[in-house]
Amino acid sequence: MASKSIKRAVSTALIAGLFTAAATAPATAQKPPAHASSVLPATWYTENNTKAAAVAPFIPAPPPVVVPEPVQEIVAPIIAAVSSVVDFATGKAGSPYVYGANGPSAFDCSGLVQWSYAQAGKSIPRTSSEQWAAGTPVSLDAIQPGDIVVMYGGGHVGIYIGNGQIVHALNEGTGVIIDAMSNYGVDGVVRF
Repeated sequence: MASKSIKRAVSTALIAGLFTAAATAPATAQKPPAHASSVLPATWYTENNTKAAAVAPFIPAPPPVVVPEPVQEIVAPIIAAVSSVVDFATGKAGSPYVYGANGPSAFDCSGLVQWSYAQAGKSIPRTSSEQWAAGTPVSLDAIQPGDIVVMYGGGHVGIYIGNGQIVHALNEGTGVIIDAMSNYGVDGVVRF
């Protein structure tokens, strides 16, 4: 829901910028005389008999679109938070897995997710099943970096980092790793 409104705000701002640029651009063509038809000859003469090139009929620029608040103020914090979650989680690759640990030096799967979000300033539930239940469901084709990937019937979670990759605390043998999401059966994706 948030990404649709962000895209709408960005589109509106871009359109507003184009209209504003068109409205403020200096006029380079003369306005044709009032008696000129919509199709002008190759040349026409002004009232004082000076030759002038034909110009297209004058079309006024539409009024500028007013954007209620700067788009940067909306988009920048969201992008920063998602980048931070991914950066914090991937920065823990190689850390050991310890059941029930939630950082900063050892993690279980949901502990890594909760810790990474907390470092980015977002409080989320502690266990994988609570994270799955509390987040906003997202379809796999709409997945974005920072989303939580739920596996093993809700018993395991990781953070999507892009390009089909997740970072997760898998088990005691592997610890925190970056891995292909396709190696696991994905039961759901949620977003906070």
